[in-house]
Amino acid sequence: MRLTSSALSSLVMVACIATSFAGNDGKDVCGIGVKFGLKGDAVIVEEVYPGWGADKARLPVGSKTVSIDGKATKGMALQNVVGLLREGGGEGDIVSITVLEESGQRKTYEITRTFPPPSDEVTFRTAAKAPAGFDSWTFFWNLPEIAPDASLVYRVIQPDGKTYMSYGPIKGPPGQLLKCDFSKGFAGGDPIVFFNQDIVVKIMVDTGKMKFDPKANYRFQFHNTVKAIKKQTTETGAAERLKQTKQLFSQGLISKEDYDKKVKEIMDAL
Repeated sequence: MRLTSSALSSLVMVACIATSFAGNDGKDVCGIGVKFGLKGDAVIVEEVYPGWGADKARLPVGSKTVSIDGKATKGMALQNVVGLLREGGGEGDIVSITVLEESGQRKTYEITRTFPPPSDEVTFRTAAKAPAGFDSWTFFWNLPEIAPDASLVYRVIQPDGKTYMSYGPIKGPPGQLLKCDFSKGFAGGDPIVFFNQDIVVKIMVDTGKMKFDPKANYRFQFHNTVKAIKKQTTETGAAERLKQTKQLFSQGLISKEDYDKKVKEIMDAL
């Protein structure tokens, strides 16, 4: 695993998925205690966790969300739902969620945010299933507040519960943006185990507690570098052929009709 604080430099990004921010039970999503899912083009409430704000507000499981803080959710990707929740404010703020209950009744619930207290273990989970077909992926995260003598360990958990990769110790100033890069043969095993599956990352501290900033932009990005190289090669070759065709036409070696035909053939091949 390459651990850096630099920006992403991959040739192509297949997908970008936000994370669910969780306490050591791995259950919270952005401070309200809800797991969302998709049913057709509707975002539904799949699960409400006991003790969290959504449970206290009695948000019904199975209901279809209509809006979050006035923004319509129909057809919205799950990671964008997480984004809306993240934008909503900090601990103690109110999130307004309007749903269509299974009875057909439309109702708005006012949910108070709470965030996990400092803990010795924090879980991040993809807010939607990872795509299929990627050959490498990156997890972006910000270092939490920890004791001066403490260090962190990072573990990626496979869908079967086994450890895919672990790394540590990790130290740095609170808030520093890090990215962890994974690819087969370089860090971790075959990424196929995560195709259309959740990815779970557990971060643990060896001394005391850690406190993450719940409003930071934790996210996963998935890449297909082989596809990107092929695409780049194809586009470079096409550009060269277009240049040569234009030169032939400008020199009067081919007619306008032949020029247009060759240009169309090159562009259609992309």
